[in-house]
Amino acid sequence: MLKCLAVNNTQSAIRNNLTAQVIVAIERAQAAGALPPFEIPTADLIIEQPREAAFGDYASPAPLKLARLAHIAPLKIAQATVAHLPALPYLEGVTADPPGFINFRLSKGFLQQLVEAIVVAGPAFGQLNLGLGQRAQVEFVSANPTGPLTVGRSRGGVMGDTLARALAAAGYDVTREYYYNDAGRQIEMLGESVQIRY
Repeated sequence: MLKCLAVNNTQSAIRNNLTAQVIVAIERAQAAGALPPFEIPTADLIIEQPREAAFGDYASPAPLKLARLAHIAPLKIAQATVAHLPALPYLEGVTADPPGFINFRLSKGFLQQLVEAIVVAGPAFGQLNLGLGQRAQVEFVSANPTGPLTVGRSRGGVMGDTLARALAAAGYDVTREYYYNDAGRQIEMLGESVQIRY
């Protein structure tokens, strides 16, 4: 059952697996005579998340693109592909829907297994290797001790820290830079005002 697909890369693993299985299904349909022979362009075999959850967890508009190669209606391509699709234990159902979409629904058992794997992964869940070996520097807040603390300055701290954490989770070696104004005319005026006040 894809063994939770290394958890952190589940979506891409599902897409890759579904793409491979759709190719197998089209080849089977061609061998059975349900589809005419044509070369399958892998660039057209898109697996995406549908705009509406009612259509399923994943969808493929591939039959719409293959119609000009097969010279038959996209819906017939979708139906033939679904009919020859190998049984996949992580899927609950697959449908061919007008005008020529193949919609996939993940099984509840697979989703439950995925939740368990996420819990086991703990804080490591979602971490990637995109930035492995690369450094990133995030400069944020730039607090000014001579001015009032504003919502904007507070928000900058939260946003900067969030961005730094996201980069770190993507594998980057992150350096956080927090600047504060401790020199120049404003600081001199602050010192003078404190001295006068004293």
